[in-house]
Amino acid sequence: MKGSASRPISHYLALVGGLILLTYIGCVFMTGNVTIYLSSYLQHNGYSITTQDLGAVLSLQVLGNTIGFSISPFLISKFSPFM
Repeated sequence: MKGSASRPISHYLALVGGLILLTYIGCVFMTGNVTIYLSSYLQHNGYSITTQDLGAVLSLQVLGNTIGFSISPFLISKFSPFM
């Protein structure tokens, strides 16, 4: 069995990429649940923000996902996903 010193950088890049992807997906799914509590907290502290204002954040996340899913096939064909 090889030691950890001989592992190529692609193993670490895959790990970092997986962590970033899972963190992003978790934030997207969490936004809808936290929006109500966040708007209540901000209104309690004197900010004039509503749930509709924070709903724009979720809309922008969905728009970002849609754009990312649309351009990802082109990026995959240009840059090989296999290292």
